Amino acid sequence: MASKSPSVFKANPQARRAISRSAYLMFSIGIVLMACSGASAAVSFAIADSPSPIFLILAILVALGGLGTLIVGIITLARVRERIQVEVTPHRLVWREGNRIATLEFDEVERIDVVKDEKRVQSGMTMVYPVVRFVENDGEMMEFEISFEDRGMVHHSRFDTQAITRSVLPYVRHQARVAPAVEDFVNSGQIDIDGLPER
Repeated sequence: MASKSPSVFKANPQARRAISRSAYLMFSIGIVLMACSGASAAVSFAIADSPSPIFLILAILVALGGLGTLIVGIITLARVRERIQVEVTPHRLVWREGNRIATLEFDEVERIDVVKDEKRVQSGMTMVYPVVRFVENDGEMMEFEISFEDRGMVHHSRFDTQAITRSVLPYVRHQARVAPAVEDFVNSGQIDIDGLPER
């Protein structure tokens, strides 16, 4: 009998856009640092025939910092082309991100909860958003953020957490404790974030 093919959930477009933004930010910072280093070295040579060695060392360090930031930007940009997806089979969930793999073994899952987490946004405000947490019997866990709007601020999850959770539940329901908030979320897509425990 043929084994059931895995359900595959690809990363949301916002996840790839966030990686691209990080890469371009690194590029910009690197170019600015290298330009500042070059300009300051040129000015110091124009002002004095033999500029201070300390000043030259600082200029070199800034240039090296800029070069390092450019390299990090290139590496980050390469991640945009990597495969970012979650696969659900009858026995496990596999999270693939390029060469990195994380696995959740279903026979080890003892509970599934929804908790609330928070992050500081650009405006300086704190935004609260929900997270589905799969907890194994050894304390290891895998978490998936849920897209959520809080006071006009929007948090985008990397994956369709409702679809992933719905896909996993049949394989773990017989041995795992599933929180009522998880059932409500899977059935309705709604979350009462005020009633959730803190992460």
